[in-house]
Amino acid sequence: MLSAYLLRKWHFRKKRATHQPWVPYILIGGLLSWIGLMKSHLHPALALVPIVPFMPGPNRANLEHLEEEVEDELEEEALEMFPAGGRAHNIMERRKSLDEQAMISRKSFDEGTPPPP
Repeated sequence: MLSAYLLRKWHFRKKRATHQPWVPYILIGGLLSWIGLMKSHLHPALALVPIVPFMPGPNRANLEHLEEEVEDELEEEALEMFPAGGRAHNIMERRKSLDEQAMISRKSFDEGTPPPP
């Protein structure tokens, strides 16, 4: 666990646009963890349990952008399956307007101004 923590701290010593590969975490941290579990007579399948929380992943902005893309694709598929003016279409339009209102409220909250009525 200490090796995974040190790898993580080493990576974030300066700002970067890309994230660190996961291979060193598995090879170094996983191997040390596996050996430690074997010597302590615990099941070695648990070796990555203390390593995974420290592994690198995508940044939050990429995940939010991905979430919006997936939602848009699913909405388009649903609207193509059902005719315009139907109940599903009305539900999707209502949800879209509520999402827009929530986005405006979130932006105004972040800026410290009251949301518009």
